[in-house]
Amino acid sequence: MPRMMVTTILSTLTLLSTVVWAENHQPSVYTSNLAKIKAAYIYNIMKFTNWDESSLPNNNTAIRVGLRGTDAVTSILTDSLNRYSIKNRPIAVEQITANNTDYLSSNGQPFHLIYIAKNEELHSTVNGPTTLSTLLVGSNDQFLSQGGIVNMSFNEQTDRVSIIVNLKALKEKQLTLSAQLLNLATLY
Repeated sequence: MPRMMVTTILSTLTLLSTVVWAENHQPSVYTSNLAKIKAAYIYNIMKFTNWDESSLPNNNTAIRVGLRGTDAVTSILTDSLNRYSIKNRPIAVEQITANNTDYLSSNGQPFHLIYIAKNEELHSTVNGPTTLSTLLVGSNDQFLSQGGIVNMSFNEQTDRVSIIVNLKALKEKQLTLSAQLLNLATLY
């Protein structure tokens, strides 16, 4: 995808986050709109992620998204993400229960992406062998130091959501993000 298109998509998301914040600076509306923006970021991050071919063996293989914990973002992802596709692949969203310590989907396959809700910690089991090619996305201050790959943070001074990418964790998971996305992210 051309750099200009990537820049346009992320610029639009940034502008949207600023406008939504400015128009709706009421706590409940603000939280809801920020969650929608973060959910849109997750979808776009997925579009710029390259997974190992073995995790997507054919064109019909769904991109499996696991949600750990509950917050406003997980609610939006649960309600809307399965209506979309990426590179003509359906997206299957599933809540990860507390007793699912191997982090496998209900069909026994690893998730392609796991979103860790803001109120959840990234447990060491998430970085186990069943999540080798799993993109770990979250939005809490300790997420990257715990082994997370992509952290979304809201900067109150600029009123923008920014993404921070842990390159070491990305490499360990044998994943690649497009150069266009990495150029727009802060690297950790």
